[in-house]
Amino acid sequence: MGPKLSSEEIREQLLTMAIDITQTLDENNIPYTLTYGTLLGAVRHAGFIPWDDDFDIGIPATYQKKAIKVLKNSCQYHFLSLDKDNYYDWVLRVSDKSTKIVSKETEWDVYNHTMQRDDIGLCLDIYPFYCLPDNIIKRKLHVFFSKLTSKLFRKSFANKSNIVKKIAFTLLSLRANSNTGKYYTDAGDIFYSRSLFSRTQMIAFEEHQFKAPAEAEKFLESRYGDWKTLPSTEEINKAIHYEDTYWR
Repeated sequence: MGPKLSSEEIREQLLTMAIDITQTLDENNIPYTLTYGTLLGAVRHAGFIPWDDDFDIGIPATYQKKAIKVLKNSCQYHFLSLDKDNYYDWVLRVSDKSTKIVSKETEWDVYNHTMQRDDIGLCLDIYPFYCLPDNIIKRKLHVFFSKLTSKLFRKSFANKSNIVKKIAFTLLSLRANSNTGKYYTDAGDIFYSRSLFSRTQMIAFEEHQFKAPAEAEKFLESRYGDWKTLPSTEEINKAIHYEDTYWR
């Protein structure tokens, strides 16, 4: 590995990735919005949370297959998704080819299926947001496919079985077809406004502008509760994803 990146270099790399990827999504008419820690940073800090080391955006799950197709063709970055062999995370991940991260052991005891890979650098994570249908029958089918795909993905990870994963990925499209109802992700049982992607605003992030939910503060309250209060040192250390980042 090469020299270690400074905090400033990490932010520069992530910001360059974010500009490139969001521009690609815009050019291909794929809706996106800042989400999770990156949205929190935009609203509370007008940029990166001081200790953050990745970049988070969300897309409607109905655009997931299109996004995979578009981003797979990017030679500038390393793209990982569930349709790729030996990758088992539901999050779409764009990884910087010029850097390499060293994972926190405590953090990746749970998520080592994603981050304990030699080909992972600084990451931009793309979270698919699903819609839970209002119709009772459609909702029950949706919940059934959600539980079934989750079970198959866990089994595919435990057994490192790409055949099982491919079956689960095929079933996933049935779940992603729903485009009415409140949004949610597999990151927790929290539901967000149906206007999450249709009503957006441009928000300042460092010296750039990105799309964010029109009701950004409401989103943050749903996700984090008291998001205005800075976390404790213990919570900050837990939120840091990587031990170190190096140039390749």
